[in-house]
Amino acid sequence: MEQILLSLVLASIISLLVPKWVLLVFCVPTLMILSLMEMIPAIISFGDADIEIYDYILFIIGIRIAGPFLIGKQKITLHPILLPVFIFLSVLLGSTIIAYYRFGEEIFISEVIAFLRMVTQIFTFLFFIQSIRTEKELALTYKSLEYIGYIIALTIYINFILYPLGLNLGEVMSSEGMTRYFGPIGDQVSFILIFFIFKKLIDRKWIGAAIFAGALLATGTRAAIIPLGIGIGMMAFRMRKEVMLTGKEIAILLIACTILSSFIILYDVGGMKTRFSGSQLELGLKQRVLTAQLALDVFLDNFLTGVGFTGFRFLSLDYGAWAVFTKNLYFSPNFIATAGNQFLQAATDGGILGLVSFAWLSIIILKVFKKAIIYSRGDSYNHSLAGYIWFFSLLVGNLTNAWLLPGSLISYFMWIILGLAVAKRHLFSENWVKLRYRNGQFNLAN
Repeated sequence: MEQILLSLVLASIISLLVPKWVLLVFCVPTLMILSLMEMIPAIISFGDADIEIYDYILFIIGIRIAGPFLIGKQKITLHPILLPVFIFLSVLLGSTIIAYYRFGEEIFISEVIAFLRMVTQIFTFLFFIQSIRTEKELALTYKSLEYIGYIIALTIYINFILYPLGLNLGEVMSSEGMTRYFGPIGDQVSFILIFFIFKKLIDRKWIGAAIFAGALLATGTRAAIIPLGIGIGMMAFRMRKEVMLTGKEIAILLIACTILSSFIILYDVGGMKTRFSGSQLELGLKQRVLTAQLALDVFLDNFLTGVGFTGFRFLSLDYGAWAVFTKNLYFSPNFIATAGNQFLQAATDGGILGLVSFAWLSIIILKVFKKAIIYSRGDSYNHSLAGYIWFFSLLVGNLTNAWLLPGSLISYFMWIILGLAVAKRHLFSENWVKLRYRNGQFNLAN
């Protein structure tokens, strides 16, 4: 208890003194990683739902933004994306409240804690655009994000040296003659690395792209290969004009992909060859198909209301998850931790309205990235374009993972990238709604 109180005091001091954009870009993700590695204990637990130290810091950031606004000292910019976000969250909240009457208090408490944590994480976008106040801060954020990407890749490469010595930095998996390197972020890292690959290709920094691609391959994550291929295909063909690749550069890119694929097959980097063939592929596919079938059954039986946010992990047991997996494979709680992909997750969470509102939110996010591409130049343009390609490839290609969840680094990273895409327009835009609070009334600010 004393350790937790000390952590809260220290977190409060840091949260009040450090610039908000630094907290959002550096401190919160670092604490998320340390929490995933179980190096920092949860502040408080309700059943299997935890409140983490980074949730507390996000709460403090919210207070820092809301405080000056409520006393009339600062304006708040309301981006149009907040409407679909509000509707999506409202649907999930309604489903979670209904779950209280249907499934009991214990499940409800876990669901509502998870929901509140996700709300805070989603509002990272709003916090971020309120935190960037100058062109200098924006430029520093772009540069900082690039350094963070290289640090992430470096942690994977370091394990090439440490693991043979009996040490490891973060997560390393070794079984059946293959070794997969994840580093401190865990298996989410591959989907974050994809963004940096796209960004470096758009920057024409081929060595940087190769560094990130090598780190991705070392993870051995099959599910990342499809969105990576979709993104490269978009750059080479559908968005060739936006990416501004010449025919020669496209040819070199495709040849490099072919050589890299041959290298993977020949040397079984990250166990990719093993995991794409034989029993490894069969077992992986079977587990994901079984999870998806369970999620579909839960969705169809709860078509209108869903089972509440993250309720699938509880209700799937009532649908015979243990027996299904034991009969076909073996049972692991990881198999039912999520519904298997984000669309099924939204469908089980909020029913048909949850699925529709998530699809609408995704379309709006893509439109926001597109507008940012139109209205930006230089590094801002490249970030926005990489963000658009990354998010589209994640939606279409990543059909074996759910990522819009509390504690998800993929989700957090997505909101930061989206915030960066609109931050520059936020500094100068005259079109967005800006509110000021004075004398107990909300007014449009000039």
